[in-house]
Amino acid sequence: MSKLLKLNFLKTLFLVSFILIIITSCSKLESKKEFIFKDRLDANIIFGAIESLNPLIISGVEFRINRDKVFKKNNELNFYKNFKKGYNVVANYSNQNGSLEITSIKSDFILIAPVSFVSTNELIVLNQRVVITENISKEVSKILPGHWVKISGLYEKEGRIIASYLELIPSQPFGYIKGKVSQIEKGIISIGKQKFKIRSPFISTTSGDIVNVVFTKDDNLYRVFKVENLSNQYLHLANHNIIIEGFVFEGDDQKMRLSGYPFVIYNSNDLTLGEKVQIKGKILPGSIIEN
Repeated sequence: MSKLLKLNFLKTLFLVSFILIIITSCSKLESKKEFIFKDRLDANIIFGAIESLNPLIISGVEFRINRDKVFKKNNELNFYKNFKKGYNVVANYSNQNGSLEITSIKSDFILIAPVSFVSTNELIVLNQRVVITENISKEVSKILPGHWVKISGLYEKEGRIIASYLELIPSQPFGYIKGKVSQIEKGIISIGKQKFKIRSPFISTTSGDIVNVVFTKDDNLYRVFKVENLSNQYLHLANHNIIIEGFVFEGDDQKMRLSGYPFVIYNSNDLTLGEKVQIKGKILPGSIIEN
């Protein structure tokens, strides 16, 4: 009798264990499906400038903010302190039935560097001509050559930036520039006409790549501290939906792009060189935007 009870107990235990395994497997599968679904929802990215914080409008597109995700690292007060009107930003967002919700966002300044020339409507910073628009012109009166500034904006063409944000800041131990590599040779990398001395080898970069250069300044000599190749990074954005704003230019390969970005615009027949446009589309492998 005891053997029979023991056998029944083992059968019952096996059956319960089997059911639990099935339930657990289904749960994991559902979790994986949910993760993939969420990942697809968030496979949207915008490169643009903040036009309003409340409501949040980036390059003419209004977004809600996912408070659980965006305020997880920065509380609401810090968010509105750390982001300002005119800032360039890169943001991921979800699109649920036409409702756009920011899930992550970071600033994307174009220059943090000392000024070499000041006029009423133009600065020269690292040999880049920075055009000062009317809405930020009052900031210029505070700036003298040698002062450090933080700038957001768009490259109208290589070496010329239309600023959307300008701020006078204290001198920094490190400077920063985002732009296209115009020349790279032994010991030197150039962004436009500005040359930077290379301290040591860095990630593979060629002329025409879009990069971030972090540098130090020793008297009149600019030394590279770090180079981040954005053209290579953007290759990983394949299959993302994208909203991007910029000025149209033609690359050395006769393909249309937006100045300051490596993306090739697939449907470019209606684009005019030098015009400012907003492109909405999907990123194909090879950093091509199908718009």
